[in-house]
Amino acid sequence: MILVKVSEDKKNTSVIVSGHSGIADKGEDILCAAVSALAQGTVIGLKYVLKEKITIEKNDGYLYFKVGKNASSDILIETFKESIKDLASQYPKHLKMEE
Repeated sequence: MILVKVSEDKKNTSVIVSGHSGIADKGEDILCAAVSALAQGTVIGLKYVLKEKITIEKNDGYLYFKVGKNASSDILIETFKESIKDLASQYPKHLKMEE
């Protein structure tokens, strides 16, 4: 199962994406690919488009990022969360989001 944890306080938002969906073999799993694309797209938007200071840690099946809260970063994070919620509603046995 893929678990997405989003934690927010007054100053920062942190996101952890971990696990594998198990729907298909590595490299052929459409859900893992979708979640990875959403997470990496959010990181790219924060780091390179908005030029936010962002902390990132990556390993196989694991991504952590933390960014300061502001109007622009909040829009990207909310878009990411809504996208993950939509996928989780389609794949409830394979993807879960905690806030």
